Amino acid sequence: MVFSKHKSFERLSFKEKFRVFNDILDQNDKAHQLMDQLSEAISSAKPFSSQFAVTKLEALFHYLEKMSYALSKLSGKDYSELNEIIRKLKIETRLALIPKIKCPENLKCQDIECNECKKLEQLYNDTPYYFDLSEVNSSHLIQVGNKMARLGEIKNKLHLPVPDGFCLTIKLFDDILSHNNLRNKKNKLLNNIDFNNPRSVQYISNQIQALMISTELPDYLERMIYSAYHSKFERKDIMLAVRSSAFGEDSENHSFAGLHRSILNVTYEHLIDSVMKVLVSLYSPQSVTYRFLSGIRDEDMPISVGCIEMVDAVSAGVLYTTDPNAKREGMVVQGVWGLGSQVLDGIVRPQEFLIKEIGSGFELVFNNKKQIIYLDKLNLEVKDYRLQPKELIELYNYAKLIEKHFSGPQDIEWALDKKGKICILQARPLLVKSSKTKLLKEFSLEQYDKINPPIIASGDCASSGIGYGPVFKINSLRDIVKVSEGSVVVAKKCFIELTSILHKVSAVITDIGSTTGHLAIIARELKVPLLINTISATELLNDDESVTIISDERRVYKGYVEILADLLNQQNEKNNIFIKSPIYKIWSNLIKSFFTLNLIDPSSETFKIENCKSLHDIIRFIHEISMKQMFVFYSDTNLKDERTYKLKSDLPLNIYVIDLDNEFNDRTSNEIKVNEIASPPFIALMEGMTSEGIVWSGYVGMDTKGFAEMIMQNVASTNLSNLSENTQSYAFVSKHYLNFFSQLGFHFSRLDAFISDNINHNYINFNFRGGATTDFRKSLRAIAISKILEHFYFTTIVKADDVSAKINHIKMSEALNLLKMLGRLMGFIRNADVLMKSESSVELFVKSFLEGDATPKLYN
Repeated sequence: MVFSKHKSFERLSFKEKFRVFNDILDQNDKAHQLMDQLSEAISSAKPFSSQFAVTKLEALFHYLEKMSYALSKLSGKDYSELNEIIRKLKIETRLALIPKIKCPENLKCQDIECNECKKLEQLYNDTPYYFDLSEVNSSHLIQVGNKMARLGEIKNKLHLPVPDGFCLTIKLFDDILSHNNLRNKKNKLLNNIDFNNPRSVQYISNQIQALMISTELPDYLERMIYSAYHSKFERKDIMLAVRSSAFGEDSENHSFAGLHRSILNVTYEHLIDSVMKVLVSLYSPQSVTYRFLSGIRDEDMPISVGCIEMVDAVSAGVLYTTDPNAKREGMVVQGVWGLGSQVLDGIVRPQEFLIKEIGSGFELVFNNKKQIIYLDKLNLEVKDYRLQPKELIELYNYAKLIEKHFSGPQDIEWALDKKGKICILQARPLLVKSSKTKLLKEFSLEQYDKINPPIIASGDCASSGIGYGPVFKINSLRDIVKVSEGSVVVAKKCFIELTSILHKVSAVITDIGSTTGHLAIIARELKVPLLINTISATELLNDDESVTIISDERRVYKGYVEILADLLNQQNEKNNIFIKSPIYKIWSNLIKSFFTLNLIDPSSETFKIENCKSLHDIIRFIHEISMKQMFVFYSDTNLKDERTYKLKSDLPLNIYVIDLDNEFNDRTSNEIKVNEIASPPFIALMEGMTSEGIVWSGYVGMDTKGFAEMIMQNVASTNLSNLSENTQSYAFVSKHYLNFFSQLGFHFSRLDAFISDNINHNYINFNFRGGATTDFRKSLRAIAISKILEHFYFTTIVKADDVSAKINHIKMSEALNLLKMLGRLMGFIRNADVLMKSESSVELFVKSFLEGDATPKLYN
């Protein structure tokens, strides 16, 4: 969506504003769902594809742009500054997602602008299409991939026997993808893969491979490949092994063992075809699936090709510098006659030797029989050994050098030629099984619950984890500042204000809440356990009692559950390769940077457009401003253009109803009854306003001083002509929405509410001001109203005689009950200011209302 600067917007009728406001609510909900899905993907650490995340982010920006436009339309104000912030954030996120794999600093670089630095450009410009293997070492890892960089290191730094050859760099593959729009065609196919469906993976993978194989290689690239061959070999009869060497392949975290092709005995005539077959094996179903599970984006794994001279092997195989199962001591050597691919492919059973150094010799185990080989006996020959003792010791010493050089256990491929020369063909890090304490084999929560019944065994996990600490119950929002370090906070709702203390608590438990709400998103960002929808946590848990919460299992136990907590902690510490992956790192950093909520308090002076630093800030800002626009519409809305209906009721208020759902279009009468209006919010309010005993007109008992003050205040007023009991009140109604403005004498009430079955949309805003007596008495009434509303978990602001209150994210049934309460309160507080004599009157007033009295009698 493109915005023009300083666009003017037409003045809308309230019905039009209501439709725009509903659009904002819908877009706000969808934006939160998208943020929730991305945050949950990071929080759960389960594999997800790059396209999954990119699609969600693009959709999120789409809704932000629509929300910004709708806000401008709703308010009639140009929000081009907000649009510019969205545009900049979009650019920044795209920069953050550009592959950094070619950068020398790789993913360690945290600067999102690094993709514009000269390091990347210089590296690419300095990379040729090929290297002689004699030139390669670990500094060429990006250009030639892990496999060939390590092999070059062994050949040129350790000076161990490695066959001659050359490396075709990632620049070759990059040029191939740039030819005939191949990269975009490939990406389009990858975007359609369903990784939960193996058939989809295979089908798309085959399509990509067929697309690349069928694309004619540019002539200049064919010449480059042949030029690489001729730079190393003079004759055309050299047989080659053509092998993949992708960035990240054969690395500490990802082996890709057997997933990419290696083609042996390649002739000069078949070199081009073999190179292409190796390159397209990057898109084999196995490789594509492995990258998905490992969190490696396609763009993070450029591939090169290694071409080395074939070894005319007598025997070949694999050596492990240590037992990968951590059960035996020594190096493990496996070998077969002929090519070592038989071992790698698992098509024959190789001979296996276990060899370790002892004193002046070596202990050799073959077929479970130990043999001591002394250094002065190395020339002895053993029938049927794939490697003779001398060759075994020579290979052992090579392996020690390689293991020391690369600072860790190694998986080494070797071959013995017909001249008795051992050659090293490959070396990669060896993953060795951890020797950490084993987890309990079985643990049943159900059985444990029988021994130690949980206090709570219900709810929804909004943020996973384990927490332990003393309970601190939030009875009022003012209690938040009292929360101590390490507490388990228990509250009735997921108040957004709790985000200010999440960093210091062990966990949060609430009676109700939403997994797509603000608090849930922040809790996941901060990895704070959050258990919601327990229904009765505030009743079941007591202040200062110690509890253990396991939000994943929806359990809260009394005291510290050591066995259970330790078990789950160990499980959480289990290795997860996806957490170490490029996708996880990139998106985890992106979400931390762009999903952080900074605009928390709408009443703060910092709640401004210029302080929107994240996508979450923008959503919060637009939502709050749009609600304010609906709440204060009277000053800029032309009510004469609206079709109104006079409400027939016993209330001494001239209430005019405006139908936002157009349900009354066919109605001929200009009057309407409450029971004819299909608006649950309006009906709930009317039920409260017509509660038994509520007095809306007539005499209100007061003391003599209060009566005198009221008379003096009225005499001093300059607006008496506009303040009559017959002043019009308006109710804008729909199935889920109510906007009500009431003026009765000197009292003004405004109420704005949206009530549906979607808890994330629901809110109530209420405002009351005015009075007929002194400022002191009016301020006492304002304080009393504030205390009553805070009892029902409203957030309130009191300024002199003006009270503003709001509550969000409430269930429909509770919201309707709150509207009934507000209706009763509006009648209860009528002229109550004249009854207020002192601060003690405030407490009596609050107590009287909460106990269900119809009218306050505080003057006695």
